[in-house]
Amino acid sequence: MYNIKTVVKLVGIPAVTIRAWENRYGVVEPGRTDGGHRVYSERDVEDLRWLKRQVDERGMNISQAAKLLKQAKAERREGAGREKPVSEADNEPALAPDSRQLTFGKLQALLYDTLIQYRTEEANSLIDMGFALYAYEDMFHHVLVPILYRIGEEWESGKVSVAQEHFTSNMLYQRFHYFFRVLPVQSNMPKAVAFCPSGEHHQLGLLLFVLFLRKKGMEVVYLGTDMPLDGVLHVIESKQIRFVCVSLTGAGNLNAALGMLRHIADKFPDIRFVLGGGAFSGGGHPYSGCVLSGDPAKWESWFKDQVGK
Repeated sequence: MYNIKTVVKLVGIPAVTIRAWENRYGVVEPGRTDGGHRVYSERDVEDLRWLKRQVDERGMNISQAAKLLKQAKAERREGAGREKPVSEADNEPALAPDSRQLTFGKLQALLYDTLIQYRTEEANSLIDMGFALYAYEDMFHHVLVPILYRIGEEWESGKVSVAQEHFTSNMLYQRFHYFFRVLPVQSNMPKAVAFCPSGEHHQLGLLLFVLFLRKKGMEVVYLGTDMPLDGVLHVIESKQIRFVCVSLTGAGNLNAALGMLRHIADKFPDIRFVLGGGAFSGGGHPYSGCVLSGDPAKWESWFKDQVGK
């Protein structure tokens, strides 16, 4: 029997997705310890691996894969004795109406409405459903981040209150940090620190980049926004950091940020910078070669060149 932390490492599926698949589709039925913690059998692990292959390699929707798996489980109970959860030759069932209709746009709209009305349980259910239906990167890029941009814009224009903006942001930022915790770290990977310098409070692009690095197995110390120099220097020294990831959108803080980078480079000559945001993208500074755009394809190329050697 395996606990959920071990299962995450074995199958490569985040714990939040496993739980969502359990609750929505009943694909596995973990036991419970005396303390109430989930424990999974070898069969559960194999079933989760099979589901992941269908979603990742065959492009199957999770609702399709779950239906096939349930059919296979029923046959196992009847003594069919299949060695694999589902035959690859089985016909794929039609999508369930609810999952077929829940596009990114519709999920965005439904979730936004529940968040600005402070409907916590309903919002969490919608988010869990989204992670069950779609790859977690797609959920962040196509649902959660657009909502965060929208709530920020509507707060600035006075369409929503400070309380609505804070509630929504805190709910969605929690999902980022959950994945930062549960994605496994590869010990042979270099370490990174990520932050927005003093005066900078826009962190969405940086959060997505940190999620990308965590998916690759890198340990990332995420310091958040408005970070002073002293704290960054301490982290670099104590954690043996190799990559410093900085995001800056406000051009008014550029000179101070460049001074911060110079201090870091002077003290740690081997440090490699990764810079993002509109302030750095304008060029005309000594670190222009370290600027990385927001295109995930460019991130892959950067990772292969700088980390994957």
